[in-house]
Amino acid sequence: FPSSPEAPRVVVTNGLVILGDGGFALNVSTDLTVRGGNARLYVGRWMSPAYTNTVWVGRNLLIDSGALTLGTTGQETRTTMTVGNALTITNGGGLHVYSGLTNAACDYGGLVTVTGTTTIAPNSWIYPSCHPTNGGAVLFRFGVLNIDTNGGFNADSTNRAFLTGFYRYICRGFDAQTGPGKGASAQGSGGGHGGTGGVTTATAGGVTNDVAIAPQLPGSGGGRYATPRFDIGGSGGGVVRIEASAMNLNGIITANGANTIAGYWGGAGAGGSIYLCTDNFSGNNNGILRADGGNGNVGSGGKMPGSGGGGRIAVWIKIPASERNRVLQGNFQFIDVTNSYTWFSGTMSVTNGVANGLGLTNGTPGTALFLVYNNPQGTFFMLE
Repeated sequence: FPSSPEAPRVVVTNGLVILGDGGFALNVSTDLTVRGGNARLYVGRWMSPAYTNTVWVGRNLLIDSGALTLGTTGQETRTTMTVGNALTITNGGGLHVYSGLTNAACDYGGLVTVTGTTTIAPNSWIYPSCHPTNGGAVLFRFGVLNIDTNGGFNADSTNRAFLTGFYRYICRGFDAQTGPGKGASAQGSGGGHGGTGGVTTATAGGVTNDVAIAPQLPGSGGGRYATPRFDIGGSGGGVVRIEASAMNLNGIITANGANTIAGYWGGAGAGGSIYLCTDNFSGNNNGILRADGGNGNVGSGGKMPGSGGGGRIAVWIKIPASERNRVLQGNFQFIDVTNSYTWFSGTMSVTNGVANGLGLTNGTPGTALFLVYNNPQGTFFMLE
């Protein structure tokens, strides 16, 4: 394919398509559809980190039981996608988005923009992955976002499993022994984020970091152990960062840190970040916001890895864009800071992981807040 193909409509059904080599821009003037259980569309050179890739869809993007992947793990530059109308993910479909590096000039490493309504159906998911060493994260901007029961955003990291001769795992936050709250390496303590990481028999856990009211960092990884054979630690949870005009959460947004592996000595990963900004927020009792730390399983030879600290969750509701800078600076005039919200009956969890060994201290819980703009009411008179 050319580096910048244009098409009125693109449909991928029950096959693998890989687009892009050395920077790629896919422009679809109407609809892009990925349909079928074996349908896979990769945009960007697969497993090549050095290039920027962009997708522009003029009208609608439908992922129906297939998968669309944007970018690759550890890429250096940003991936961007713009959808002019609606995004629908259904029947077990998945959208995988990988972040590039970020810096002080830009606080996100990837950008997905959907102008109209985004619907995530049951058992269907968006999987955002951070840069594993830089911590850059993807920013999602939606018009209206509807998340149905048992579907949503999954930024969990998973522990390593030995498969077909290799250790395979999913890292969506900081990798093991990485991040500002990384666990200490001497004895494999837990990673820290909103809460401190769990201590081992000899070493303190990772420290707290990030900003409670506006978290944007992934969870830090658990500490590796000094002996290479037993150094495997857990990755931290990723970042789910969303800006939307309205959001209805009846499903799940999750960013858990990875557990340690039983029999190994590395510490568990800390919970990640969930940072939501919206004018209208609601959800029933099936709604879940979760950024828990990973558990520390008992290592071989009596070694006791530390568990991960809890992550951070912040939900901003009705705060005008013109007011956000002063809130970030700590001015909370007309802002109610609470741990619950009337129109959301679901659950929020930033629980620390559990250390499964005698004499250990668990990591500590993270932070979970609602920030709601309380618009002053009344009439102002000026008398001269």
